[in-house]
Amino acid sequence: MYESLIQDEKLDPMIKKIKIIALLTGTTEDHFKDWSLEEVVMFYNSFEFLNEVPEGDIQPYYTIRGKEYKLTDSLKRLRGDQFIDLNSLIKDPKMITDQLHMICAVLLIL
Repeated sequence: MYESLIQDEKLDPMIKKIKIIALLTGTTEDHFKDWSLEEVVMFYNSFEFLNEVPEGDIQPYYTIRGKEYKLTDSLKRLRGDQFIDLNSLIKDPKMITDQLHMICAVLLIL
Protein backbone atom coordinates (compact mmCIF):
# COMPACT_ATOMS: atom_id res chain seq x y z
CA MET A 1 0.00 0.00 0.00
CA TYR A 2 2.77 2.44 0.96
CA GLU A 3 4.78 1.77 -2.18
CA SER A 4 1.73 2.16 -4.43
CA LEU A 5 0.99 5.55 -2.82
CA ILE A 6 4.59 6.69 -3.29
CA GLN A 7 4.54 5.67 -6.96
CA ASP A 8 1.12 7.18 -7.77
CA GLU A 9 2.03 10.19 -9.93
CA LYS A 10 -1.61 11.09 -10.66
CA LEU A 11 -2.46 11.79 -7.03
CA ASP A 12 -2.33 15.40 -5.81
CA PRO A 13 0.92 15.79 -3.79
CA MET A 14 -0.85 17.10 -0.66
CA ILE A 15 -3.52 14.37 -0.77
CA LYS A 16 -0.71 11.85 -1.20
CA LYS A 17 1.04 13.20 1.89
CA ILE A 18 -2.14 12.95 3.97
CA LYS A 19 -2.83 9.40 2.75
CA ILE A 20 0.73 8.33 3.59
CA ILE A 21 0.61 9.94 7.05
CA ALA A 22 -2.72 8.25 7.77
CA LEU A 23 -1.33 4.90 6.66
CA LEU A 24 1.86 5.21 8.73
CA THR A 25 0.09 6.42 11.86
CA GLY A 26 -2.88 4.07 11.66
CA THR A 27 -5.40 6.92 11.59
CA THR A 28 -7.91 8.05 9.01
CA GLU A 29 -7.41 10.85 6.51
CA ASP A 30 -10.22 12.74 8.25
CA HIS A 31 -7.99 13.07 11.30
CA PHE A 32 -5.92 15.62 9.38
CA LYS A 33 -8.74 17.69 7.87
CA ASP A 34 -8.25 20.53 10.40
CA TRP A 35 -4.47 20.62 10.01
CA SER A 36 -2.84 23.47 8.10
CA LEU A 37 -0.84 22.68 4.97
CA GLU A 38 2.30 23.65 6.88
CA GLU A 39 1.51 21.17 9.68
CA VAL A 40 0.87 18.37 7.20
CA VAL A 41 4.13 19.04 5.36
CA MET A 42 6.15 19.25 8.59
CA PHE A 43 4.66 16.00 9.91
CA TYR A 44 5.14 14.27 6.55
CA ASN A 45 8.78 15.39 6.43
CA SER A 46 9.38 13.69 9.78
CA PHE A 47 8.83 10.36 7.94
CA GLU A 48 11.18 11.23 5.08
CA PHE A 49 13.89 8.91 6.43
CA LEU A 50 11.73 5.95 5.32
CA ASN A 51 12.59 6.76 1.70
CA GLU A 52 16.34 6.56 2.31
CA VAL A 53 18.46 3.44 2.11
CA PRO A 54 20.51 3.07 5.30
CA GLU A 55 24.26 3.36 4.89
CA GLY A 56 26.74 0.79 6.08
CA ASP A 57 26.85 -2.95 6.22
CA ILE A 58 24.70 -5.29 8.24
CA GLN A 59 26.71 -6.30 11.28
CA PRO A 60 27.07 -10.04 11.95
CA TYR A 61 26.88 -9.61 15.76
CA TYR A 62 24.84 -7.32 18.00
CA THR A 63 25.29 -6.73 21.73
CA ILE A 64 22.01 -6.19 23.56
CA ARG A 65 22.00 -5.70 27.34
CA GLY A 66 25.46 -7.21 27.61
CA LYS A 67 24.69 -10.36 25.58
CA GLU A 68 26.09 -10.96 22.12
CA TYR A 69 23.69 -12.19 19.41
CA LYS A 70 24.52 -13.48 15.95
CA LEU A 71 22.32 -12.29 13.10
CA THR A 72 20.96 -14.99 10.83
CA ASP A 73 21.49 -13.08 7.59
CA SER A 74 20.34 -15.76 5.16
CA LEU A 75 17.10 -17.71 5.07
CA LYS A 76 19.14 -20.76 4.08
CA ARG A 77 20.82 -20.65 7.50
CA LEU A 78 17.61 -20.55 9.57
CA ARG A 79 17.11 -23.34 12.06
CA GLY A 80 13.81 -25.19 11.97
CA ASP A 81 12.37 -23.39 14.98
CA GLN A 82 13.36 -20.00 13.51
CA PHE A 83 11.72 -20.89 10.21
CA ILE A 84 8.46 -21.91 11.90
CA ASP A 85 8.41 -18.76 14.06
CA LEU A 86 9.22 -16.49 11.12
CA ASN A 87 6.49 -18.07 8.97
CA SER A 88 3.89 -17.58 11.69
CA LEU A 89 4.94 -13.92 12.17
CA ILE A 90 4.73 -13.00 8.48
CA LYS A 91 1.60 -15.00 7.67
CA ASP A 92 -0.63 -11.90 7.78
CA PRO A 93 1.01 -9.13 5.67
CA LYS A 94 -1.07 -6.49 7.48
CA MET A 95 0.56 -7.44 10.79
CA ILE A 96 4.21 -7.48 9.69
CA THR A 97 4.87 -3.93 10.88
CA ASP A 98 3.33 -4.70 14.27
CA GLN A 99 5.41 -7.88 14.51
CA LEU A 100 8.70 -6.36 13.35
CA HIS A 101 10.30 -6.53 16.80
CA MET A 102 9.46 -10.22 17.00
CA ILE A 103 10.74 -10.87 13.48
CA CYS A 104 14.07 -9.26 14.43
CA ALA A 105 14.21 -11.37 17.60
CA VAL A 106 13.76 -14.56 15.57
CA LEU A 107 16.73 -13.62 13.37
CA LEU A 108 19.07 -12.98 16.34
CA ILE A 109 20.45 -16.00 18.19
CA LEU A 110 22.73 -16.35 21.21
